Amino acid sequence: MDVPAGTIELDTVLEDIEEWDSMVRVALNAVLDTNLDFTLNTEELQNIVTFSDIVAKLEGKLEA
Repeated sequence: MDVPAGTIELDTVLEDIEEWDSMVRVALNAVLDTNLDFTLNTEELQNIVTFSDIVAKLEGKLEA
């Protein structure tokens, strides 16, 4: 995503970001797989609404 630095905060609703679409969700999963060796399932990806949802998913996966 090409979003100016400082425009995304924890409470940012991702659907409000013009660039956020299904391809970004796929790219997010690819980055997670490459860098952290896990992915989010389809339901987890669909339930991401805000940036803090991504952070919470990462924290949950890293703690497991």
